[in-house]
Amino acid sequence: MLIVSTITVGLIVGLMTSFLGLGGGILIIPALSIYFRLPYHEAIATSLFTIFMVTTANVIRFQIKGMIIWQVVLLVAVFASIVSYIAGLSATMMPREYLMIIFILFLLFMSVRTYFLKNNRIKNSENTRRARILSAIKIGSLAGAISGLTGVAGGSVITPLLMNSGRIDMNKVVPTSNSIMLFTTFFASFAFLTANYPTTRAWQIGYIHLDIAFFLFLSSFPTALWGTQYQDRLSLKWRKNIVTLFLLIIAIRMIFHLF
Repeated sequence: MLIVSTITVGLIVGLMTSFLGLGGGILIIPALSIYFRLPYHEAIATSLFTIFMVTTANVIRFQIKGMIIWQVVLLVAVFASIVSYIAGLSATMMPREYLMIIFILFLLFMSVRTYFLKNNRIKNSENTRRARILSAIKIGSLAGAISGLTGVAGGSVITPLLMNSGRIDMNKVVPTSNSIMLFTTFFASFAFLTANYPTTRAWQIGYIHLDIAFFLFLSSFPTALWGTQYQDRLSLKWRKNIVTLFLLIIAIRMIFHLF
């Protein structure tokens, strides 16, 4: 039963990251903490490392298709990497209940934020260096903080902000978001990986359960492959409605788990 549950979670994670542009941690963390009974900090760390591997595979496929806007990725990644590492270190010292409350509030906020997104056209107005840097600081800092403190990859912040920016073709939002998530998950995972934490199982380093992460990663391959091929066929209306509903369902489930 545990193997079936792991495969199911992995399949959904692959679809979420490649098709919707969300970090699969939104699903992995509740699954690991509620159904797999992992301590909450270990669930966060394992989630981050899993999504790092999933997004790495996605980015390779997106890059082959030439769908990533690397100028945006690298600028945002500078700030996202620094903040995600600091947030990850902070999370290792925070009580479980605080981290769960942050996660729930984040889900509720992003569900509302995503639902009211508008289908902006790409802007032709002057894109100054100062404007680009300010936008990168906002997206990178938010994504990094959310990634390190909640265990999601930051895609729930990055994807809506990129969609609403009006500066990126909608077909390239998810590939670009995945590329930024590559940095947030790596540096946040590194904080948990190098923490002075006593391991209780084989295949565990720091807070990260490598065996669970690898199994989730492998089972995500079929849906991630499908998602990278067809993500550009999903309209903004359907994308934001699916994301909003999914975020609300997970938030409600986590509220019941907290209390």
